[in-house]
Amino acid sequence: MKKCPNKGCENATVDIDPAKGTSCCTKCGRVLEENATVTEITFAEGSHGQVLLVGQHVGADGRVNAGMRLPGETGDEAASFLKHGRQDIYTLTSALGLKKSHADQAISLFKMAVQLNFVKGRKIMHVSCACLYTVCRKNESAHMLIDFSEVVKVNVFKIAAIFLKFIKLTNMTTPLNDPSLYIHRFVGQLKLEDGTSKVANTALRLVARMKRDWMATGRRPSGLCGAAIIIACRMHNFFRSKDEIVRIVRVSPETVKSRLLEFGNTASACLTTEEINAEGGDDGRVESLRERADRVAEDPPCFKASKKRKPKTELTAFLEQEPKDQSKGRLTKNRARKPSDSDQSDVSKARWTWISSRT
Repeated sequence: MKKCPNKGCENATVDIDPAKGTSCCTKCGRVLEENATVTEITFAEGSHGQVLLVGQHVGADGRVNAGMRLPGETGDEAASFLKHGRQDIYTLTSALGLKKSHADQAISLFKMAVQLNFVKGRKIMHVSCACLYTVCRKNESAHMLIDFSEVVKVNVFKIAAIFLKFIKLTNMTTPLNDPSLYIHRFVGQLKLEDGTSKVANTALRLVARMKRDWMATGRRPSGLCGAAIIIACRMHNFFRSKDEIVRIVRVSPETVKSRLLEFGNTASACLTTEEINAEGGDDGRVESLRERADRVAEDPPCFKASKKRKPKTELTAFLEQEPKDQSKGRLTKNRARKPSDSDQSDVSKARWTWISSRT
């Protein structure tokens, strides 16, 4: 029991206000204690019958949040979004093996999303994935969007839609996915032991030639990586089946088959291992290739496919053209009409001529 230190207040009572955390003497008015911190949770009833939590909440950073509310009541939505978003970003960072700097940049983007009301109507985890993936794209990290999808257990196209909307809203520009970023990651999962570096370097050189031949434009990087890794493994006498490569790069077998067929139609498919290693491209970039006079870039695969199509002849184009109405000067459609007497006479004459010629 607290007592007032004044001599004339020996039997005076002490008034304790737990809401304000103060205690004072009722006789002389001396404040005995203020800003008292307690761990007890007490509730009080408001003027309109609502339940309020008595006291103030002191956070870990020393900030005092006045007017603390119950979980069921509406509080500061922005602070709640930031709290849950920060937790989700740290969870994704630890699950994907990213650095703390990536998490800090993603939190800054998440704050921007909260300020633009981009979080409302969407799950916080999905928005956190979009922010963290944006940071990975800017820092050229070897992480794909399907990696986030597997961690969150959500369809990859749903996260991709949120990512594209967020990029459009903030007017941010992200670099294109470079297939050379994922080569070492995919080759490391094959467990080639001593041949890992050889296969990875050869695959990077092949990717550089695919870029030069317009095979990387408009294509997902996983398909190019799968085709380059298969060729590199066969060049160094490592047998890996197509199903194993497909499971690692996470694309369909038809996609890898299409990339292999497209590469087979280029001049680079006729090169030997020594020629590929001698012409550079160790970092997977077109600029690092040592070009020769007889090595020119191929046409895009779609352009080659269009040239193989059978062109229309003049007769086909003439037959497909609609007849033109001479009186009105515009194109009209053929309409069914009743045969006239002159047409029937012409048909009968033609039949008589054919019969007479046969006899």
